[in-house]
Amino acid sequence: MKIKIIWGIIISLLFFGVYVVGNHLNNPADLTFRVPTLASEKIQILIENEPVIKKGSLLYPITLTTKHPIRVTVGDDTKKISLDHLSKTNMITLDIVFRDKRVHYLVQTLPAIFPDFKITNPLNKKGYILISLHGLKAIDPAFSFISDTDGNVLFYRGHNQNDQSIFHLKKFTLPDGKIRYATHIQDESGRPYYYMVGYHLILDENFHEIDRIKVLKTDKHEALLADEHDIIILGDKHYIITAQDPVQATSPDGGSSPITHTIIQEQQDGRVIWDWDSEDHPELQSICYEKCPNVPSYNADYIHVNSISLDPKDNNLLVSSASGYYVMKLDRKTGDILWILGGKGNQFQMPTEAAFVRQHHVDLLPDGRLVIFDNQIPSLSQSEMKIYPNWSRDHTARILILDLDEENKRVKSVEIIPLNFKAPYMGSAQKLNDESWFIGCGTSDECTARMIDRSGKILWNMHAKQPYKMFRAYYYETLN
Repeated sequence: MKIKIIWGIIISLLFFGVYVVGNHLNNPADLTFRVPTLASEKIQILIENEPVIKKGSLLYPITLTTKHPIRVTVGDDTKKISLDHLSKTNMITLDIVFRDKRVHYLVQTLPAIFPDFKITNPLNKKGYILISLHGLKAIDPAFSFISDTDGNVLFYRGHNQNDQSIFHLKKFTLPDGKIRYATHIQDESGRPYYYMVGYHLILDENFHEIDRIKVLKTDKHEALLADEHDIIILGDKHYIITAQDPVQATSPDGGSSPITHTIIQEQQDGRVIWDWDSEDHPELQSICYEKCPNVPSYNADYIHVNSISLDPKDNNLLVSSASGYYVMKLDRKTGDILWILGGKGNQFQMPTEAAFVRQHHVDLLPDGRLVIFDNQIPSLSQSEMKIYPNWSRDHTARILILDLDEENKRVKSVEIIPLNFKAPYMGSAQKLNDESWFIGCGTSDECTARMIDRSGKILWNMHAKQPYKMFRAYYYETLN
């Protein structure tokens, strides 16, 4: 009896081994290339037209997706493969047959350094999450990616430099129905101020690169690398982006100090059609709370724009200042500041509970009300918070919804949705329907992104392992 059992186990193992080997050899993801060169000669390997990172026999692509066949190029030969999922254990085998030898590579479809995260989905919510995760140190890798609500990664893009970041993945539906994505790539020559500088990478609906944009040169300033905080895509080759222009300048009290002016630029087909420069509005230097001129700091980034959005009723621009704790509206024709809400320069009659601190995402609801992700945590000490005497570092983040009477400069109503976590920096709020919101948790230690109801109850949650944080997160029922 024992001999029969042993032979049964052996036969089963042999059958299983043949099954695994056979399936591996016939895996449609295995690709073979034949090149007419010697193995000692350099040959370029591209995946999705991007150079791969090579570590021994492992190849790490910059970007992959399951949404369309992947292009793999070796030398002059390109083949396509389809992937059913991306994971750290799912490998593409790649054989290159040279004139003198055969070289075998493994392509890891989700890089080993990709951030680990946990999903809690008790209500079996379905949809897709757009997010970027980055570490708090330059050596930590960064990725922009799309995951479904069960945690399956459908698309990712990384950076080819470990000490550079990729930031803020955003989706747009253009007036003609086309889908476009944008993410910010830190440039290797970027200067380490209070923001990352580089270019916005524009992707089509298949995540193929179609454009790279930065701020164009004008008579007032040189061409500038774009900062990471925001972009608006109005159509193909039609964008609104921001940049920081650090100069040695004279401040309002007559002193000389390093000052960072903010540039907001609208460009179309490679031409500047509107350009706003905060240097033309020196009064803004006196209403900041953080990184103010003539205050010892690395650089006086006195506005620090972290959010821009269009008001559809007048096509003017809403701009959020993290350094000034205010929101202002700019005229997209004249560049005039139409009004300022909040902070030292506040022009609105507003109740105490409407005051916000270091907000990081400002947008409009379809009904015209203003939505603010209010971090509520000041960087200054309690004694320095002159106009907010009741504010504390112990405050948790919240969603603030304000109904504005812009003509008479008053806040008509205030709605508050508690978030029940601290987020000193970053974060976002997206209304899904009358009953639920999708939240990017910013620098919170408690969550990375989550879906909540109006009372703050958690309906879905993502939590990335330390040290990964995020700037904003977005939810969509479909990607098309």
